[in-house]
Amino acid sequence: MAKILFVVPVIRAEDSPRHVHMGIAFAARLADKAGHQVQILDCNAWRPDDSILKEALQADQWDVVATGGITTAYGYVKKIVRFARELSPKSLIVIGGGVLTSLPVEVMAWLPQVDIGVIGEAFETWPEIL
Repeated sequence: MAKILFVVPVIRAEDSPRHVHMGIAFAARLADKAGHQVQILDCNAWRPDDSILKEALQADQWDVVATGGITTAYGYVKKIVRFARELSPKSLIVIGGGVLTSLPVEVMAWLPQVDIGVIGEAFETWPEIL
């Protein structure tokens, strides 16, 4: 059993949050159904300052910190993975979604903190990672 923290990034900082992050919701459900402990920090809904994000990353001994989103979330995803590697150094850091799928080679080079990138539909790959 793994302890997994999903962090939903801010999607469009200049706009109000409008939708549930379906990719992370599906991945969290798959992990929960497989018996893993799951927590979700929805930064898109709550718009926390950096201290809250850092507090969540240090709140437990996370086995996995997972994030991802559309390309407009890249800046926030970059911050999440940087803080995750710094504050939860033993965690496996996973990203997915359009932010990775659109330019996988480049994004993995730009974000050296990331251990695993999930290209395409996570519901096919995520169970294998778990």
